[in-house]
Amino acid sequence: MGRDLVIQSYLESLKHLLHWHRNSEDTVAEMRDHLYSTVESLERDGMDTESAQREAVRRVGNPRLVALELATTSRGTLAIPTRFTRNIGIIAMIGALAWIAALNAWWTAALIGQPTGVHMVWSVSTPGYEVYQAAGIMFLVAMIALLVTMAGLHKRHGGLGILGWVGMIIVFYAVQIATVAESSAMAFQAWGTATTLGTLLFAVAMYRRDLVPRAALIPFSVGGLIGTAVWVTLRLLAGPHREWGGLLAQYWTINLSAVTIGVVLLVVGMIKLGVWLRREQPADILSHTEPALT
Repeated sequence: MGRDLVIQSYLESLKHLLHWHRNSEDTVAEMRDHLYSTVESLERDGMDTESAQREAVRRVGNPRLVALELATTSRGTLAIPTRFTRNIGIIAMIGALAWIAALNAWWTAALIGQPTGVHMVWSVSTPGYEVYQAAGIMFLVAMIALLVTMAGLHKRHGGLGILGWVGMIIVFYAVQIATVAESSAMAFQAWGTATTLGTLLFAVAMYRRDLVPRAALIPFSVGGLIGTAVWVTLRLLAGPHREWGGLLAQYWTINLSAVTIGVVLLVVGMIKLGVWLRREQPADILSHTEPALT
């Protein structure tokens, strides 16, 4: 054991510093092989074991600098968990709850108001109007939480390039649309399109970095697409020759069914992303200088 003391101490320091890295075990194992290979080479050249170990460790560099190099992206930014990204996990889960609350309120308002013959415009005299307003508030909260979550994921990845920025910008505009979406059918459809496109582009950027667990990334990315497919299918099945006024309940069933499916998948993704972010411990590779191994 004494023979390995210097290298084992180095590897333990490196493993601690790489606790945030998804391939930390493989990275440490590769470093172990590299160090022992270097030691064997130095010993063949006549160096004693202890000196060979120290020289091998010196050549690979301070473990904190090695961890820093692994955390640095091609753009020179750091892709590490921080207190900020960990707290974003809470925002993601709050957003998921807001989506669920909005869906429940939408369905409740529709079931109360549609049988009375309300058309596309709600007013204070419409049954269920208060619930409808509450749905709008939860809807806006959910959209803001989605955007903040995306900002946190962008930070966690050390940036996601042009594709990630485009996705966030589109969702930012979707947040603006969300403020008026419930008062206009066209605005609501524009919101759905923008949210679907923005989350999809952002998810593709995350997929290319291969950092987020697939179980979280897939539902986050496909929710809008599947919801849109359901909406188109239901509209086709309803037929082209129907009266919007007399069949308004059917219209809301089509829209809310599609939105529900898309949002439920998005909620699953946001919860899984939130759990993943919360489970990560903030990296401290820059907090202090690693002491020299003597």
